[in-house]
Amino acid sequence: MGNAATRCSNCDYLVTADTIDNNKYCPSCGSEVKLPQLPEKEVELMGVAKLIEDILKELGKDVRLARDGANMWSVKAGSAKVKISYNPENYFVAGDAYLCQMPLDAQKIKPLYQFLLQENNKPSGLVLSCVKIILY
Repeated sequence: MGNAATRCSNCDYLVTADTIDNNKYCPSCGSEVKLPQLPEKEVELMGVAKLIEDILKELGKDVRLARDGANMWSVKAGSAKVKISYNPENYFVAGDAYLCQMPLDAQKIKPLYQFLLQENNKPSGLVLSCVKIILY
């Protein structure tokens, strides 16, 4: 298991247990920081969460680095960052990935929307959408 570390929110310095000043302060700027508490032992996963981690392992991903919290993972696939979440209350697994940016040329936006609507009409289990549409 690794060592606890955090980034100082004031100066972005990487603070570790070896570098923290008086177990409380950033050695670079003196701001108060708190190191995360590392778990004594790794939690044994079961069910869908274990299946997701098994799949990530088969894809060559380090699941310890991929974990973003309880039932949440984040991995890189090519240039895309894929976020995976699992809701144990309804057994729903969701994956999000930002695949492209909106075109700057307004003439190209309509064909993109048409493509998204056509793809979403196919029974594939995938939903394509736009997030944070900012046009300049």
